Amino acid sequence: MTRLSIIIPVYNVARYLEQSLDSLLTQKEADQCEIILINDGSTDESPDILRRYERKYPNLKIIDKANQGVSATRNLGLDKATGEYVTFMDADDILHPASLSIILTTLSQQDPDLLTWEYTTFYSKPKFAEYSDIITTQPDGNPQEAFNTLMVKGHAVSLWTKAIRQSLIAETVRFDETMTYGEDMFFSWKCFLSARRIIHISHPLYYYRQTGNSAVSRFHPDVYEKYARSFENIEQFAEMKGLLTDRMRGDIDYHFACRLPALTSMEARAPYSRERKEERISTFLKDPRISRALTDDPRLTTPFYELARKSDVTTLLSQARLNMLKARLLFPLKRLLK
Repeated sequence: MTRLSIIIPVYNVARYLEQSLDSLLTQKEADQCEIILINDGSTDESPDILRRYERKYPNLKIIDKANQGVSATRNLGLDKATGEYVTFMDADDILHPASLSIILTTLSQQDPDLLTWEYTTFYSKPKFAEYSDIITTQPDGNPQEAFNTLMVKGHAVSLWTKAIRQSLIAETVRFDETMTYGEDMFFSWKCFLSARRIIHISHPLYYYRQTGNSAVSRFHPDVYEKYARSFENIEQFAEMKGLLTDRMRGDIDYHFACRLPALTSMEARAPYSRERKEERISTFLKDPRISRALTDDPRLTTPFYELARKSDVTTLLSQARLNMLKARLLFPLKRLLK
């Protein structure tokens, strides 16, 4: 059996695709991996680039499909993958030159259910970290505590910072294809809850490209409703696994409340009136899970949450609009400097 399957959705990324694929395929361990590239109905030159690479690298599996979105594309990749472990990569990002060697060695030596690692960001040319000794740790406590720990460090959610044992998820853990934003958190969370042995590599192996056109920069309708349904689903999943406790219910409330800044920013981008936006934010604050967390959880300490506790939706929305403007103005400068 192939040790590792790498699933890469491809949609209109011709500008970056070759650099991304080269970062993967020039590693000598790449021929030990099953690489599944799924063209999700691209209308640019991405399919031509894929065919050119397919002729050169026999371990590539190219799948063409009508455009359905990234979640459906990743689910198809999971259905097709044959590796003992599976990981994901975005088609505009880059791997560290030693990433496959480090990942495959750690999988063989440590035999985890879930292997996680760190990532960093770049704008055009990544500055690769140099490694002498690779440090691995096993998060203390149960799977939910491991998720909480890595969530704080920013390594729990992203799909491209983990290798997952296929038998861990079987056919029961899949992406919600109705979600266009934040779907990776709920998939990753279920992987944590299903794992018995989790290992973390304390080095960035993945380089995430900042393009200014990520999912967080676009308006996604009904995000709150989809999040509410997904958090309910997480609670049901934990109960099915026999892991649901009062503490975990509190963690679920907390992580939903942690989405409040993103939900508020999404409303700032909405194409409807300010009155409607403020009404929507008020609805978020009245959600039972979010309301409980704002009342009971001491981890929510920033000025944003003080405004949320006061239900000051006008100021919350104004700050979200200001932050959005700052990000738009600063992005070109950051790209130039980095």
